[in-house]
Formats: sequence, C-alpha cells, structure tokens
Amino acid sequence: MKRLPPVLFFSIYACSFLVGAVLMGFEMLGSRYLFPYFGGGIGTWASLISTVLCALAIGYFAGSAIVARHPSHRAIAVAILIAAAYLACVPATADPSRHPVLSELALPPAVASSIAAEVVAKLPAFAAAGSTAQLTR
Repeated sequence: MKRLPPVLFFSIYACSFLVGAVLMGFEMLGSRYLFPYFGGGIGTWASLISTVLCALAIGYFAGSAIVARHPSHRAIAVAILIAAAYLACVPATADPSRHPVLSELALPPAVASSIAAEVVAKLPAFAAAGSTAQLTR
C-alpha cells in the first residue's frame, strides 16, 4: 500500500475529526429542537441518541460500500455537502415544519419524539458517517 504524504495524511484525519465533532455538536443542538415539544427527559434523549447511533451504523456501512466500489474524492465531498446542506436548513425549518405535523397527529409521546428525532438527525448523521468511512480508508 502506498504511503500518503504527511500533509495529506494529516488533512484527511483532521477532516474526519471535524466532521465527527460537528455531528456530535449537532446531536446536542438537536435536543434543543426537541425540547419545546417533548421536554428534556430520558425518552427524548433516548430517541435522539438511538436515532444518531442507528444512522451512524448505516452510514459507516454504506460509506465503506461506496468507497469499495467507487473510490473517489467526489463521493466524500458529496456526502459532506449533503450533511452540511441539511444542517444549514434545520434551524430555519425545524419549528415551522414540526409544529403542524405534531399538532395534528395523535401519536404517543415516545413515538412522536422518535419520529421528530429522525427528521432532525438521521440524514446528517448518515451522510457524515458515510464520509468518515470513506475518509479513513
């Protein structure tokens, strides 16, 4: 296997670290989006954490499958851009899109908080994990 130049080696791992740090920060921020509707109890946190962990597992699997078939920098960039675009849209659309849906559906709180956590956190966690799997190959 060919050794990478030290600058490229460092930049790949720095990018992976930053993507992971942003994702973890967004998980903490995601709890603030769920708090007005579901409170800050254990059920809300369990929904958010389980959603993020599930998305990470699927993202790592999908990312490694993509890089095994199509090893390119473009796939990494697309995964990071998808996660970044979604994260940029969440603050503007979180309350306007969630309030009508949650007020009209008569779901138990555990189910509703799980659905809301998936809407907030699933796609960015999936895309970020996919990019990390590709970056560290």
